Amino acid sequence: MSTVQVLLDERSYPIRIEAGSLHKLGTELVQGAAGSRVIVLASAREAATCLEPLVAGLESVQTPWQSVEVPGGERMPSVRSLVRLYDGLLEVQADRETLVVGLGGTSVCHLATFAASTWRRGLPLVLVPTSLLAQVDASVGGRACLQHRGESDAVGMRYAPRLVWIDPSLLAALPPRELQPGLIEIVKLALIWDAELFGWLESHAAAVRRSEAATLVEAITRACQIKAELIGGDRNAALRTLLTFGRPPAAGPGPAAEPRAPLPQGLLETAAVSEQLGVAPAGCADRLATLLLALGLPAPTPDTDARAAHLCDLAVDKRERDEKLELVVLRDVGRAERLEITPDQIFQAFS
Repeated sequence: MSTVQVLLDERSYPIRIEAGSLHKLGTELVQGAAGSRVIVLASAREAATCLEPLVAGLESVQTPWQSVEVPGGERMPSVRSLVRLYDGLLEVQADRETLVVGLGGTSVCHLATFAASTWRRGLPLVLVPTSLLAQVDASVGGRACLQHRGESDAVGMRYAPRLVWIDPSLLAALPPRELQPGLIEIVKLALIWDAELFGWLESHAAAVRRSEAATLVEAITRACQIKAELIGGDRNAALRTLLTFGRPPAAGPGPAAEPRAPLPQGLLETAAVSEQLGVAPAGCADRLATLLLALGLPAPTPDTDARAAHLCDLAVDKRERDEKLELVVLRDVGRAERLEITPDQIFQAFS
């Protein structure tokens, strides 16, 4: 079993990673003595495909449990879904001695984190992410977001779980298309921070594409290590901002928005624009496109004209206020950084 430690001061917690291990979680929970009973929050799909080994483990150590259905099928959960979840917790009489286990993908992880942090002024939480994206993103860092009236990330908070338990064998129940967002996130993390992992993905692309167990464990572990390194300990906002790589820069002041699942188009455009700005060597975008294709992911031709036009529009506004633009750019494969650049430099690069 691999372990990644997420260092968040008093909120630090471990991520355990092992294929076929979900039945062991009950023993781990008993040893941690986190609560007298367990409430499993899961969507109908996860309850049908993933609940059985978890329940078997809980019953083997005689831990009482109940399940509450969580609304599924949402890309980003809503405040309304959270209220429905509160109704379920009230119905099963979840109290301060209850341990919450969030079993599901990104949406369930966000909802479980919100519910555990606020119900009865805070309950202990364990996350069991069942999608690849949730395993390398939503379960790392204790960040949760909800949408409200169509606005993504309208409500957000941080609440660290006691433990994250990743069983990559749960991914076998998913169609290949549902693995794509997680694979793109892994590629992004390698691209911005770990050239060695990027090279490993290139040489193991066929095995990753076939979802071979040992290869998936390695890819997930290394992705979680990168994410934990960027957000943990005394890391500052500048490093966390690197996670927004691939998204268009914001026009307004203030910290960068929380990263969402990346798209290949944005990654390729940012790599190509970094080359055009002269900060990344030629060939980075081509190498990225080749890896995406090898992993069975879309690798569209980057629309650098659209990204350049967006940067020029921002530069006009910045020039009027005598300010610089802050961009997250690629210096090379495995190295991204924040770059302050003047409006004139933008105009010279794209004129």
